[in-house]
Amino acid sequence: MAQASAEILESELGALRAAAGLVAHGASPRVVLETVARHVSSAIPANFLEILQFTSGAHPEVVAAWGEADDTLIDLNRWALADDELAQVIVETAAPTRVESVVFDASSQVTRHRFAIASSVGVPIAVDDAVWGAILVHSTSGQALPAGTESRLVAFTDLISSVISNSRARAAFEELAAEQTALFRVAELVARGTPPDHIFATIAEELGRLIDVEGAKMARFEPDDMATFVASWGVLGGNIPVGARLSTRGTSVTCQVRETGSPARVDDYTRVDGEIAEVQRGAGMSSAVGAPITVDGVLWGALIVGSGRPQPLPADTGERMVRFADLIAIALANLQSRLELIESRARIVKTADEVRHRFERDLHDGIQQRLITAAVNLSSVGTSLPSGLAQRDDIVGVTEQLNDVLEQLRELSRGLHPAILSDGGLPPALRSLARHTGTPTEVDLGFVPRLPSAIEVAAYYVVSEALANTSKHGGDAKVRVGADYRDGILIVDVTDDGIGGADPSRGSGLTGLRDRVDALGGSLTVHSIDGSGTTISARFPCVVT
Repeated sequence: MAQASAEILESELGALRAAAGLVAHGASPRVVLETVARHVSSAIPANFLEILQFTSGAHPEVVAAWGEADDTLIDLNRWALADDELAQVIVETAAPTRVESVVFDASSQVTRHRFAIASSVGVPIAVDDAVWGAILVHSTSGQALPAGTESRLVAFTDLISSVISNSRARAAFEELAAEQTALFRVAELVARGTPPDHIFATIAEELGRLIDVEGAKMARFEPDDMATFVASWGVLGGNIPVGARLSTRGTSVTCQVRETGSPARVDDYTRVDGEIAEVQRGAGMSSAVGAPITVDGVLWGALIVGSGRPQPLPADTGERMVRFADLIAIALANLQSRLELIESRARIVKTADEVRHRFERDLHDGIQQRLITAAVNLSSVGTSLPSGLAQRDDIVGVTEQLNDVLEQLRELSRGLHPAILSDGGLPPALRSLARHTGTPTEVDLGFVPRLPSAIEVAAYYVVSEALANTSKHGGDAKVRVGADYRDGILIVDVTDDGIGGADPSRGSGLTGLRDRVDALGGSLTVHSIDGSGTTISARFPCVVT
């Protein structure tokens, strides 16, 4: 008895040392368990041994096995033995189980007779207070396994349980690290104000790779019971392209998320219906999980991952997806806040432009016309008087002063809201600016159609301010003014070859222009190096009116 105990202890220590070395070198759990199996076999007089894992599927999985040198039985028939009812009894009883000549059913009897199995002992392996699997030993020598085999096997289950727990902890840590890295990359995009379509595409790809699925999608729910897919990744993602609109009537995960506002899963896509389910099933999807995207308490859409494998997606898939859905909600809330701010500032700019336009019109149609009439009448009076009269000279002087005032009013009117801009659009207005500047200016215009008034006015002011700055500070500079409309964006550039060194942060008209451009959803950049000239560029997203 003492000798047997010593043998078991030596086997345990050997298995422990071998397992620890393998774990330290990052070996897979399967390799570690196969090593443990070889050490266990030296303490148990059996012909072969197997370590089973009880999965959610119909059959246990053999994760490690050992057989005698000339015995190929375990390598060729491990699945047949895993189906033996001995494993099912261990699952149900969670207790050591022995099988001698009596078997449980006809199929087990056939299997045992075929492999000449005379005796078997199985012991459950508990991990985290649950039956994870079992260690089974079989004898084909015609002799029953000796008494005490159960207790000897039990002595190794703690070691096996420890290996599995450590493997789980390591896998969980690696999974968490990968998840946090992916979430951080997405959070960076959100913080930088990256366009939503790019954020959506990145989230779909990051999530699909992280969960190891064949497809990931993101859908926005529409008021008419439709869903618009705004992101798609993977071989199962391409079957519903970005921009596709499908009905949310049915029982797919997308439809369930819309109906309940909660995470949903489908483990068998042959049992669901609806337009989305039909398309996904046709692409080979067998299971899917969906998570809701909620913005400011309102259901916005859903994040969906799908697999074409026969095994269902892991139970924690929905929980992991929720963390990505929360980031999407933040991105959408930030976008909504930014759009509301832009719209608010755009309304202010529009109101100010309308006030200027009315003032310019009133100035032109009212005071300016009356002054012109007065100047004409005064000139007529002056020409009717005999030459040489002092009064005539005085009238001529007043008339000249009046004409100077009129010219100043015209300049003021052009600065408020040039009539040529309202009448002819941006191209003639920019050419007019170039003609009136005191600096040699080349105008290079591409396709510039009529655009919203606020956009045209802002672009006009950008060019006007840039030309004014060049005249004041650019020395003997030459200027090029360019404008073009491409892909829904008005591009305006003003480049000079002057002394450079412009700094908008020091306070200038460019600061106010930048605010105006930003308010319209555009961007203004200033590139100016001492001695190398200045380039002012504005970009305005807009549509043709």
